[in-house]
Amino acid sequence: MEKKNKERSLFGGSSLTRFAIRLGNQIDNVNIVEGINLNEYQDYKINLREPVNITNLQILSNFLPGTSIKIQSFELTNINDEKFIVPLKDVYVSSKGSFFIEDKNDINIFVTNYSDEKIKIKFSKLYKKITQITININFSKANLTNKDKC
Repeated sequence: MEKKNKERSLFGGSSLTRFAIRLGNQIDNVNIVEGINLNEYQDYKINLREPVNITNLQILSNFLPGTSIKIQSFELTNINDEKFIVPLKDVYVSSKGSFFIEDKNDINIFVTNYSDEKIKIKFSKLYKKITQITININFSKANLTNKDKC
């Protein structure tokens, strides 16, 4: 008997145009980011409705298999407009079904399937009264083929 996934999807299908950020494990605290640029690093800013304390967040997506997600930095801004650059070496990352590619400068994630992806990001400390999250990411399609190149 096949087990059915009862978790609702945020996306109507696979897409390279949007992703979402969810703070902590709060199902209703989802911020959708529209307008992804491929093959270049870009700052994606998420303005929060109210100040929150953050130790973790999730990147939710439904990208096509073969999509590469390279995270270069996290910047958190608090209610006093103080900015905190989160060192990548102090970030723990896990995912539902993607692979991680070893990279000294970035967190490099390789999407492998069509289902909703949940990338969990955990910071090594608590950041208080955060009003904005800026994530510098490069989204790209991997140059993969199953045909002979002659």
